[in-house]
Amino acid sequence: MVFHYTIKPNVYGTIAAAAAGVKARISMVAGLGYVFSGKGVSKALGRGLYKIGLRLSSCVITLNAYNHDLLLRNRYVKKDNIVLFEGGEGVNLSKYAFEENSFENHCFLMVARVLYDKGYKEFVDAARIVRMSYPDARFELLGPIDDSSPMRVPYSVVEKDVSDGYITYL
Repeated sequence: MVFHYTIKPNVYGTIAAAAAGVKARISMVAGLGYVFSGKGVSKALGRGLYKIGLRLSSCVITLNAYNHDLLLRNRYVKKDNIVLFEGGEGVNLSKYAFEENSFENHCFLMVARVLYDKGYKEFVDAARIVRMSYPDARFELLGPIDDSSPMRVPYSVVEKDVSDGYITYL
């Protein structure tokens, strides 16, 4: 199973997962982004790629009625494959009681440029917390260090997080 949350993984990740034979391909659409505003060749190409990715998804989750209706109306998704989370993306603990979970033999993969604004710190913080109780859980990071960005994570920080055993940098 793959679960994608943002536009590029929804497109490229879903296409790759379909090519690899992954059966459950879930795409979360939190927002449609700049590709859906305005005209132009590059935006039309982006919308075309998004349509391919979403049509290959076994389920598309939307967080608001506007996006839900737009995706249906413009045939980005089939009616049977789209879900609207009317109440947002939280879990109703009155309806779904908490159950203890084991993270043994689980691998959490982050695919992104190694930038603070892509969630690097949050990923490492999550790894620290989970690995305290589940030392066999794996947290892997795949993506380039972008030295040109002011939000870059220095390689020395990544090296330290690797040597501390929190993450594996692929």
